[in-house]
Amino acid sequence: MNRSIYLLLLIIFPLRAGLASIKNEQIGPRIALDGIACTVNGPERSCIFCHSDRYKQPLMPVGIRPGEDALESFAFNELMYQDWVQIMERQKMDPFDNAIVNSYIDGLCRQNNWSMSDLEKILAKSGYTLQAGIKELKKMYAINYMYEMKLQTIVIPEVEIVAYYEKNPTYKDARLQVQRTFIPFKNSLARDEFKKQIDLFVQTAKGMAVEWETPFWLEQSEAAEHLQALFACKVGTISDPLPVAGGYELFRVVALKKRTLVSLKKRYNQIIAQLRQQKAQEMLGSYKKKLFDSASIVYFKTDGQEPLVAS
Repeated sequence: MNRSIYLLLLIIFPLRAGLASIKNEQIGPRIALDGIACTVNGPERSCIFCHSDRYKQPLMPVGIRPGEDALESFAFNELMYQDWVQIMERQKMDPFDNAIVNSYIDGLCRQNNWSMSDLEKILAKSGYTLQAGIKELKKMYAINYMYEMKLQTIVIPEVEIVAYYEKNPTYKDARLQVQRTFIPFKNSLARDEFKKQIDLFVQTAKGMAVEWETPFWLEQSEAAEHLQALFACKVGTISDPLPVAGGYELFRVVALKKRTLVSLKKRYNQIIAQLRQQKAQEMLGSYKKKLFDSASIVYFKTDGQEPLVAS
């Protein structure tokens, strides 16, 4: 046998034997580096959401709504984007026109005083390359457009504002202006006798020379427990003596403003904002259901690729 062939066989046979032994050994558990978490098949396109995408910092302006997890948020945002594409196409506009997103990005950078380098760093921190981040910002623009368009359709009738005001009254807290004084113990008097003198002074405001401090205001909800009774008293009333280190502390009522109902005029804008927020949640819920009904959404188990839920 040719010597070179013989040497080659000496190398091949042990190698094949080694591979065979490795093949016959039990292979340990495989570790998945990533996997599909969700697929969205919408009217315009299909896309997937991987488990690793959960750890990206969101760029979406709407974000995760109450009671919604990251997968639902991904599906909702994706379908809103596709809805925007269809609206643009119905209006004979190119949804993929770079001028739209470029104008949006320029405005975003001006508003936040960012350079393109700053933007690239921010996108990288969120887990995006510059190219992928710009795509995501375009999607962000589209979703924000749809969100604002839906909000503009919300109308709050006057009758609902009045009904909310009457059902949810808000009061301005009672306020009390008081003066404080400190009366030290007298060595010449027994404590019981001294206390009697103070009690008489509280009842008559006579018999003792005291110096009252500068008046100050107290909100009833913030006032100490021993001062709460003064909110039901008349001006000039002196509180029961409070024992403190070295003597007694007294408070005198100077002025009192009762608790009052806040007027509808003062609460008008706040009530509109509250009702608008409630209607926005209801509107988003209805809009989300409509979009989800028009698409096929499949969720996958964390530890495998078997479908978990399909809608």
